[in-house]
Amino acid sequence: MPTPTTATVCRFVGTCQVCAATHKLTTDMFPSLGIFGAGHKLVHHAFTRPGDGEIHGGCYAVGRPAYEESCDTTREYLTDVIRPRHAYAVAYLESLTSGGVTEILEPSWRRGEPPTVCTVGNPSWALTLRAEINKTEHQIRGLADEIKRLETLISSWIARPLRTIEEFEAPARAERDAAKAKRAADRQAQTDAKIASYRKRLATAVRKRTASTIADIFESAPRQLADRGLSRAQAFEALGSAHVFAAFGLDPTQGCDFRTPNRDIVGAMRNGTYDAATRTWGPLAWTAGL
Repeated sequence: MPTPTTATVCRFVGTCQVCAATHKLTTDMFPSLGIFGAGHKLVHHAFTRPGDGEIHGGCYAVGRPAYEESCDTTREYLTDVIRPRHAYAVAYLESLTSGGVTEILEPSWRRGEPPTVCTVGNPSWALTLRAEINKTEHQIRGLADEIKRLETLISSWIARPLRTIEEFEAPARAERDAAKAKRAADRQAQTDAKIASYRKRLATAVRKRTASTIADIFESAPRQLADRGLSRAQAFEALGSAHVFAAFGLDPTQGCDFRTPNRDIVGAMRNGTYDAATRTWGPLAWTAGL
């Protein structure tokens, strides 16, 4: 008898009939039978990895068709699992409240220790019984909600086409792209505001003939704008005031360290020892509205 070989992940995703999460689908391959892609089935999901090298557990619908193609597993899960659990919990609660339960397992709070048995007559019995009743009532409410959820899935089911992985990822990708574009726009707006602030300070410094402010802008603007992603040349180009610095003999293409003439000029402008004669300020008078 031919033996099926393997199941490969196909380019589709589907909704789980039980947990309603979206997962990739597999396609069964039977080369020996000449069958390729015989049905789509949900990959293994909802499992745990406790660290022992094994995968533990999994959703009830693992290896079943997606909700888009079938609702049979949802009906089966409701009938064979959830309704019996709900009925058992209701019966157990009745036993708890009517005195039919005489011992309750209490889980240990210490990891790895087995649970202990609390029986009628134990000093903590009343407290343990009350906690068990509360837990069971909570379980009943949760199972009742689950029954409603599954019944809604069953009553509203219609066959739908499967989505491709690209279709499934498109909204998230579009959201990421939009967020990226917004961050870029916000960053550009901050950069523009920084440049406008420097231009305004520079215009005021020219108008008031404050050489120290011009020196400070010449030295700090490239450094501050470098944090916004601009090179030194781009920073001075954005300021659009190379002629102002050139009037003081400053070279925008060079820094302000000891290796360049800019250092002594900037120091003199800041200390008030720079020759601020008319030959410097006169040609700049018309630039007061930078």
